[in-house]
Amino acid sequence: MVSSEVAGAKMKEAAESAIALDDLSAESYYVFAVYKAWTEWDWPGAEIEFRRSIELNPNYPDPRAFYSHYLMIMQRPDEATEQIERALELDPFNVLFRALYAVVLTFQERYEDGVVAARHTLRIVPNHWLAFQSLRINYFKQGQMENCISATVSMYRGLGDVEVADLLSENSTDSGEDRLLRAAGVLEDRARKTFVSASQIALLYDFAGDYAKAIEWLNKAIEIGTLIIPICSCSILESCNNKLNFKTYYIA
Repeated sequence: MVSSEVAGAKMKEAAESAIALDDLSAESYYVFAVYKAWTEWDWPGAEIEFRRSIELNPNYPDPRAFYSHYLMIMQRPDEATEQIERALELDPFNVLFRALYAVVLTFQERYEDGVVAARHTLRIVPNHWLAFQSLRINYFKQGQMENCISATVSMYRGLGDVEVADLLSENSTDSGEDRLLRAAGVLEDRARKTFVSASQIALLYDFAGDYAKAIEWLNKAIEIGTLIIPICSCSILESCNNKLNFKTYYIA
């Protein structure tokens, strides 16, 4: 594996070279848009590239799916829905698009619909990480803590992290919040030795109600460039609003 910096640089170089060879390639502009959005966090630049890709090939579903994700982050839900629904019309069996659709529904606070969409994806791909991510946030936002934890257990088992899954699923008299705190603590200890998603640690602390730790790890995610923005938009920012100082500079 390579660092995000190295991978991003290679992605940028490849996209720029492809555009130089063929400035009518929708695929190249799409790759460049993804790079600008999720490596440089250049939101205005990313939108230009997404729109150029779609303009060049309106029937190419991939840029529409990820432009939808971008629009969701930019808090333009109607446009996001339009783009993801069109992407699914063009490629109705694409499970990644279906998982992204579930995330859009979560962001729109359509939590019951989000559960249905996420479960539909999981029927096709039982261990789909993004579908579980959406599912557990949808349950959490509806106050269904045990369902949220159950989805989190399934997600970590699917990722092969038996230790965290067992901590969360063990039979005890401990509350769900206590189990979440223990799991977050294990990941925090692990992060001192190897890479662990800071956003995922933040989310566990958020579920458990420890907003100070959630913000601490969210800011670490920003500092190292691994922030998963929809997580923050759907959960932590709302939970922590007006409670703690959070660096919101990731949104243009």
